[in-house]
Amino acid sequence: MENGSVTGHVRSTDGTPVAEANVLITGRSPTHRDLAAVTDDCGCYTLDDLVPGIYDITVYAEGFAEDTRHVSVCAGQAARLNFLLSP
Repeated sequence: MENGSVTGHVRSTDGTPVAEANVLITGRSPTHRDLAAVTDDCGCYTLDDLVPGIYDITVYAEGFAEDTRHVSVCAGQAARLNFLLSP
């Protein structure tokens, strides 16, 4: 079975990229592994090699409110999930 990925960007509510935000992905099934990433200077992140299924993604950064969302990962596809964090 081919795996998928999740990619996106993290910005503040004023549109500024949030660099070094922590992005955590947690699978809802025992066959899913948890992964973490940190956004780059442009606020972008990518989480690769994910078994297809439903995941929870939590993003947090110093000085901002934490945000958690759900995403569906499909085989051979890149899901896109962007975040706007409030101070």
